[in-house]
Amino acid sequence: MEHRIPPTLLWSSLSLFRKGSALAGLIALGTMFGCGAPEGDSAEVETVTDEIVAVEQPWEFKNFATITSPSNGVGDPAFCTPNGAHSKIMFTRDTSNFIQGQADVVGINGPWAKYGSSVNPRKLGGHPACGFLAGSSSPYPFILLAKGANAPDGSVDKRLFWSRGNWTISGSAPAPTAATAFAALDGTQYSTNGNPAVGAHNGQLVVVYLKDNGQLAGNYWTGSGFSATLSHPNLPAGWTGVGTPTIAFAEN
Repeated sequence: MEHRIPPTLLWSSLSLFRKGSALAGLIALGTMFGCGAPEGDSAEVETVTDEIVAVEQPWEFKNFATITSPSNGVGDPAFCTPNGAHSKIMFTRDTSNFIQGQADVVGINGPWAKYGSSVNPRKLGGHPACGFLAGSSSPYPFILLAKGANAPDGSVDKRLFWSRGNWTISGSAPAPTAATAFAALDGTQYSTNGNPAVGAHNGQLVVVYLKDNGQLAGNYWTGSGFSATLSHPNLPAGWTGVGTPTIAFAEN
Protein backbone atom coordinates (compact mmCIF):
# COMPACT_ATOMS: atom_id res chain seq x y z
CA MET A 1 0.00 0.00 0.00
CA GLU A 2 1.47 3.34 -1.00
CA HIS A 3 0.84 6.33 1.19
CA ARG A 4 1.57 9.82 -0.16
CA ILE A 5 1.86 12.83 2.09
CA PRO A 6 1.56 16.20 0.31
CA PRO A 7 4.13 18.89 1.20
CA THR A 8 3.00 21.47 3.73
CA LEU A 9 4.22 25.07 3.76
CA LEU A 10 5.12 26.21 7.27
CA TRP A 11 4.59 29.91 7.99
CA SER A 12 5.17 29.78 11.72
CA SER A 13 8.60 30.53 13.18
CA LEU A 14 7.88 28.08 16.00
CA SER A 15 9.45 24.67 16.17
CA LEU A 16 7.78 21.38 15.45
CA PHE A 17 8.38 18.78 18.12
CA ARG A 18 7.59 15.12 18.55
CA LYS A 19 7.27 13.92 22.10
CA GLY A 20 10.71 12.65 22.99
CA SER A 21 12.12 13.56 19.59
CA ALA A 22 15.55 14.96 18.83
CA LEU A 23 14.34 17.87 16.73
CA ALA A 24 14.04 21.42 17.94
CA GLY A 25 14.82 24.82 16.46
CA LEU A 26 13.66 28.26 15.54
CA ILE A 27 12.95 27.02 12.04
CA ALA A 28 12.58 23.25 12.15
CA LEU A 29 13.28 21.43 8.91
CA GLY A 30 10.98 18.54 9.70
CA THR A 31 9.63 16.09 12.23
CA MET A 32 7.71 12.85 12.30
CA PHE A 33 4.38 12.16 13.90
CA GLY A 34 3.00 8.74 14.74
CA CYS A 35 -0.11 7.66 12.88
CA GLY A 36 -2.44 4.73 13.31
CA ALA A 37 -5.30 3.11 11.52
CA PRO A 38 -8.83 4.42 12.09
CA GLU A 39 -10.93 2.72 14.73
CA GLY A 40 -12.30 -0.56 13.49
CA ASP A 41 -9.51 -1.06 10.95
CA SER A 42 -6.50 -3.24 11.50
CA ALA A 43 -3.17 -1.43 11.56
CA GLU A 44 -0.94 -2.22 8.61
CA VAL A 45 2.66 -1.39 7.83
CA GLU A 46 2.79 1.09 4.97
CA THR A 47 5.56 1.23 2.40
CA VAL A 48 6.54 4.58 0.88
CA THR A 49 7.92 4.11 -2.63
CA ASP A 50 8.54 7.73 -3.63
CA GLU A 51 12.16 8.63 -4.39
CA ILE A 52 13.92 11.34 -2.41
CA VAL A 53 14.41 14.44 -4.54
CA ALA A 54 16.01 17.82 -3.93
CA VAL A 55 13.66 20.73 -3.33
CA GLU A 56 12.81 22.97 -6.31
CA GLN A 57 14.82 21.00 -8.85
CA PRO A 58 13.99 17.92 -10.93
CA TRP A 59 17.13 15.90 -10.19
CA GLU A 60 17.10 13.06 -7.72
CA PHE A 61 19.04 13.64 -4.52
CA LYS A 62 21.27 10.59 -4.71
CA ASN A 63 24.66 11.75 -6.00
CA PHE A 64 26.65 11.11 -2.84
CA ALA A 65 30.45 11.14 -2.99
CA THR A 66 32.90 9.74 -0.46
CA ILE A 67 34.94 12.18 1.63
CA THR A 68 38.09 10.69 3.15
CA SER A 69 38.02 11.58 6.83
CA PRO A 70 41.11 11.85 9.04
CA SER A 71 42.51 8.47 10.08
CA ASN A 72 41.70 9.34 13.68
CA GLY A 73 38.41 11.14 12.97
CA VAL A 74 35.41 10.44 15.21
CA GLY A 75 32.00 11.98 15.78
CA ASP A 76 29.59 13.80 13.50
CA PRO A 77 30.94 16.29 10.92
CA ALA A 78 29.90 19.87 10.15
CA PHE A 79 30.26 21.94 7.01
CA CYS A 80 29.45 25.48 5.91
CA THR A 81 29.80 27.49 2.70
CA PRO A 82 30.78 31.11 1.98
CA ASN A 83 28.62 33.22 -0.31
CA GLY A 84 29.32 32.64 -3.98
CA ALA A 85 32.49 30.60 -3.54
CA HIS A 86 31.13 27.27 -4.90
CA SER A 87 33.20 25.65 -2.16
CA LYS A 88 32.93 24.58 1.48
CA ILE A 89 34.87 23.82 4.63
CA MET A 90 34.34 20.76 6.80
CA PHE A 91 35.12 19.96 10.42
CA THR A 92 35.20 16.84 12.55
CA ARG A 93 36.66 15.80 15.88
CA ASP A 94 39.62 13.42 16.26
CA THR A 95 40.35 10.82 18.93
CA SER A 96 42.43 13.37 20.87
CA ASN A 97 39.38 15.70 21.04
CA PHE A 98 40.87 18.30 18.73
CA ILE A 99 38.91 19.75 15.80
CA GLN A 100 40.20 18.84 12.33
CA GLY A 101 39.32 20.98 9.31
CA GLN A 102 39.35 20.43 5.55
CA ALA A 103 38.45 22.54 2.51
CA ASP A 104 36.71 21.65 -0.74
CA VAL A 105 37.47 24.15 -3.52
CA VAL A 106 35.14 23.48 -6.47
CA GLY A 107 35.54 19.75 -5.96
CA ILE A 108 39.22 19.70 -4.98
CA ASN A 109 39.65 18.38 -1.43
CA GLY A 110 42.69 19.62 0.45
CA PRO A 111 44.46 18.07 3.44
CA TRP A 112 42.96 17.80 6.92
CA ALA A 113 44.65 19.94 9.57
CA LYS A 114 44.13 20.48 13.29
CA TYR A 115 42.14 23.67 13.80
CA GLY A 116 43.76 26.15 16.16
CA SER A 117 46.90 24.07 16.68
CA SER A 118 49.10 27.16 16.94
CA VAL A 119 46.88 29.29 19.18
CA ASN A 120 44.79 27.00 21.38
CA PRO A 121 45.34 23.57 22.91
CA ARG A 122 41.77 23.28 24.20
CA LYS A 123 40.05 19.93 23.65
CA LEU A 124 36.43 19.78 22.53
CA GLY A 125 33.66 17.20 22.61
CA GLY A 126 30.33 16.64 20.92
CA HIS A 127 30.20 17.79 17.33
CA PRO A 128 31.16 21.16 15.77
CA ALA A 129 28.99 23.68 13.91
CA CYS A 130 30.10 26.57 11.71
CA GLY A 131 28.79 29.53 9.74
CA PHE A 132 30.35 32.25 7.59
CA LEU A 133 30.22 35.94 8.46
CA ALA A 134 30.01 38.84 6.01
CA GLY A 135 32.72 38.79 3.37
CA SER A 136 32.63 38.50 -0.40
CA SER A 137 36.30 37.77 -1.07
CA SER A 138 39.06 35.54 0.26
CA PRO A 139 40.00 35.14 3.09
CA TYR A 140 36.46 34.39 4.24
CA PRO A 141 35.70 34.83 7.96
CA PHE A 142 33.65 32.22 9.81
CA ILE A 143 32.64 31.16 13.32
CA LEU A 144 33.23 27.64 14.63
CA LEU A 145 31.46 26.37 17.76
CA ALA A 146 31.69 23.16 19.78
CA LYS A 147 31.03 21.94 23.29
CA GLY A 148 34.16 21.65 25.41
CA ALA A 149 35.71 18.50 26.83
CA ASN A 150 38.90 19.50 28.69
CA ALA A 151 40.61 22.76 29.56
CA PRO A 152 44.34 23.22 28.75
CA ASP A 153 45.19 22.12 32.33
CA GLY A 154 43.31 18.85 31.81
CA SER A 155 40.29 19.70 33.96
CA VAL A 156 36.80 18.93 32.67
CA ASP A 157 35.24 21.96 30.99
CA LYS A 158 32.00 21.34 29.09
CA ARG A 159 30.97 24.89 28.35
CA LEU A 160 30.05 25.92 24.80
CA PHE A 161 33.03 27.51 23.01
CA TRP A 162 33.46 29.58 19.85
CA SER A 163 36.37 30.67 17.68
CA ARG A 164 36.57 33.03 14.71
CA GLY A 165 38.52 31.64 11.78
CA ASN A 166 39.61 32.57 8.26
CA TRP A 167 39.69 30.54 5.09
CA THR A 168 41.83 31.47 2.10
CA ILE A 169 40.71 29.95 -1.19
CA SER A 170 43.38 28.70 -3.59
CA GLY A 171 43.91 25.79 -5.94
CA SER A 172 45.63 23.78 -3.20
CA ALA A 173 42.49 23.95 -1.01
CA PRO A 174 44.23 24.89 2.25
CA ALA A 175 42.51 23.94 5.50
CA PRO A 176 40.67 26.64 7.48
CA THR A 177 42.71 28.34 10.18
CA ALA A 178 41.89 29.92 13.53
CA ALA A 179 42.07 33.68 13.98
CA THR A 180 41.12 33.64 17.68
CA ALA A 181 41.44 31.11 20.48
CA PHE A 182 38.28 29.34 21.61
CA ALA A 183 36.30 31.46 24.09
CA ALA A 184 33.42 30.32 26.28
CA LEU A 185 29.96 31.47 25.25
CA ASP A 186 29.04 31.78 28.93
CA GLY A 187 29.66 29.92 32.18
CA THR A 188 27.13 27.13 31.74
CA GLN A 189 28.43 23.55 31.89
CA TYR A 190 26.57 20.90 29.87
CA SER A 191 26.40 17.25 30.88
CA THR A 192 24.06 15.91 28.19
CA ASN A 193 23.08 18.73 25.82
CA GLY A 194 24.84 21.88 24.63
CA ASN A 195 25.61 20.74 21.08
CA PRO A 196 25.28 23.78 18.78
CA ALA A 197 23.55 24.45 15.46
CA VAL A 198 24.30 27.57 13.43
CA GLY A 199 22.30 29.67 10.99
CA ALA A 200 24.06 32.40 8.98
CA HIS A 201 22.81 34.91 6.39
CA ASN A 202 24.26 38.19 5.06
CA GLY A 203 26.70 38.52 7.93
CA GLN A 204 24.13 37.62 10.56
CA LEU A 205 24.81 34.52 12.61
CA VAL A 206 22.78 32.76 15.30
CA VAL A 207 23.66 29.70 17.36
CA VAL A 208 20.97 27.57 19.02
CA TYR A 209 21.30 24.63 21.40
CA LEU A 210 19.42 22.80 24.13
CA LYS A 211 20.15 23.28 27.79
CA ASP A 212 20.41 20.19 29.97
CA ASN A 213 16.82 20.77 31.12
CA GLY A 214 15.64 20.52 27.50
CA GLN A 215 14.95 24.25 27.06
CA LEU A 216 15.94 25.81 23.73
CA ALA A 217 18.44 28.67 24.00
CA GLY A 218 20.37 30.83 21.56
CA ASN A 219 22.83 33.68 21.05
CA TYR A 220 23.46 36.01 18.11
CA TRP A 221 26.72 37.40 16.75
CA THR A 222 27.24 41.07 17.64
CA GLY A 223 30.22 41.74 15.37
CA SER A 224 32.91 41.05 17.97
CA GLY A 225 31.34 38.35 20.13
CA PHE A 226 28.05 36.78 21.09
CA SER A 227 25.05 38.31 22.81
CA ALA A 228 23.76 37.25 26.19
CA THR A 229 21.87 33.96 26.13
CA LEU A 230 18.28 34.12 24.96
CA SER A 231 16.05 31.47 26.55
CA HIS A 232 13.09 30.47 24.42
CA PRO A 233 9.66 29.49 25.77
CA ASN A 234 9.32 26.13 27.44
CA LEU A 235 7.79 23.28 25.50
CA PRO A 236 4.23 22.27 26.40
CA ALA A 237 3.86 20.18 29.56
CA GLY A 238 5.01 16.61 29.02
CA TRP A 239 7.30 17.43 26.09
CA THR A 240 11.09 17.43 26.30
CA GLY A 241 13.63 18.61 23.76
CA VAL A 242 16.62 16.31 23.25
CA GLY A 243 19.57 16.10 20.87
CA THR A 244 20.68 18.96 18.64
CA PRO A 245 18.33 21.64 17.25
CA THR A 246 18.38 22.99 13.70
CA ILE A 247 17.99 26.55 12.45
CA ALA A 248 17.92 28.40 9.12
CA PHE A 249 17.27 31.97 8.01
CA ALA A 250 14.11 32.48 5.94
CA GLU A 251 13.40 35.43 3.64
CA ASN A 252 10.37 37.64 4.28
